[in-house]
Amino acid sequence: MYTFAAITTDEARAQALKVYQANADYYRVIGEPKPTLATVDYDSREIPTAVQDKAKHYWLIQDGQETIGVIDLIEGYPDKETIYVGLLEIMDHRQGHGTAVLKQLIAAFAGHGYKRMELATVHADKAAAAFWQAQGFTQLRSVDATLSAGNKQVVDVLTKDI
Repeated sequence: MYTFAAITTDEARAQALKVYQANADYYRVIGEPKPTLATVDYDSREIPTAVQDKAKHYWLIQDGQETIGVIDLIEGYPDKETIYVGLLEIMDHRQGHGTAVLKQLIAAFAGHGYKRMELATVHADKAAAAFWQAQGFTQLRSVDATLSAGNKQVVDVLTKDI
């Protein structure tokens, strides 16, 4: 069973950055610069308008004492029955951690009355799309999005009933 720790200390921020840096291909594919602590800090604060701060969970994912990933979740977004995954990054790919973390979270949130999970992937990121589709997510729509200043991308919004 994985545990989750809020990214609120300098040590946790540094661990999150290591996870981000282990996912350098992701940042290259989506056209973003290499991540820094400023990237971690931005992600820790990013929340949709009209969503309460307490709905956001920005966590290290831990397997025992080892940090294996970072997840950013928003409860009740875009509607009260939905959990939104803003980010899931795993340190070592193809070890089964992403799938196992997702199963654990789905079971936990379904037990709290949530009915579905949603997320968005950058259309150009075929590896992410393949992962999420393998987890049973289906595409709802594609939209134009601004990832950062000067970086506009098409993103695919995916959903799964839980």
